[in-house]
Amino acid sequence: METMPEHRRPKLSDAAAGGGEDWLSALPDDLLIHILLKLRDAPVAARTSVLARRWRRIWALLPELHFPDGTDPDGIRAALAAHDAPALSHLSVAAIEATPESVAAWLPIDACRLSGVLDFQNRGNMDETSAASPLKLPCFQNATKVVLDLDSIGLTLPPSGIFTRLADLVLIGIQLHELVFSVCETELYD
Repeated sequence: METMPEHRRPKLSDAAAGGGEDWLSALPDDLLIHILLKLRDAPVAARTSVLARRWRRIWALLPELHFPDGTDPDGIRAALAAHDAPALSHLSVAAIEATPESVAAWLPIDACRLSGVLDFQNRGNMDETSAASPLKLPCFQNATKVVLDLDSIGLTLPPSGIFTRLADLVLIGIQLHELVFSVCETELYD
């Protein structure tokens, strides 16, 4: 069995545990945010706050939040409420058998700050009561793309409001309720 050389390079964890310099925390916020974005998992990124005092709010500055299958709707709501970034460029939520009520608890929170893509995918077998009590879609004024795969959850569009930047709308597995379209003149640019 080989022994470790005494001149080995110290691990990052050795520095933090031994009271030495914490090299990760010395990195600029932009680089830490870039590292956390690579995780593509908001709950995991939030758990990095236990690494060091400086990391406590870094996850809340992420411009993109991705919630994987099985993330608790209350956890999504709490994360969105704690999110401090001035804009959110991508919100992705994968749910399993979400109800209109559970989605309505978190969906409106960042409607005004979302400046890019909303991607919500619901998986599972929904019963007829989910379609009977539809989800009320808030107005995402600055969203550029909205993808809703609701798996039979009913949907009601907002009674007022304008999706001024919306370029793509993808609706999958939905039942529309109280649908009223208002057509206005729009100029499209390539």
